[in-house]
Amino acid sequence: MPEKILSIDEILMSPDLGVKIIEIVEWGGSVVVRGMTKREQQQLRKQAVDSLTGQIDADRMEILMLAHCLAEPKITIEQAEQIALKSASAFDKVLTAIMDVAGLSEAVQQEALKSFRAGDEGPEAQS
Repeated sequence: MPEKILSIDEILMSPDLGVKIIEIVEWGGSVVVRGMTKREQQQLRKQAVDSLTGQIDADRMEILMLAHCLAEPKITIEQAEQIALKSASAFDKVLTAIMDVAGLSEAVQQEALKSFRAGDEGPEAQS
């Protein structure tokens, strides 16, 4: 049982979007990335859908994530597309950090799965 049940006001006021400073050796300095809200995640996913296939265009999603989650320097989608013409290694370091902070990376997801015990049905199953 949790120690404290949160109120809606406490949830809404909590600073839950992480930020991370990462050094990008290839660029000779550091950048700041931030997590994203669930609404941002949903909107980016919609923007990344290929109108012909109805599938998410992974390349477009990467550009959108970079444009929305690179906190310093702040950039536009067009500038994110220009950065994609730079080092793949540097771009991927930034993208990986964004996914880590946003809780979307495979490592973070695997760590979250470890916290669930086999057969644990969660609070809904408790009566």
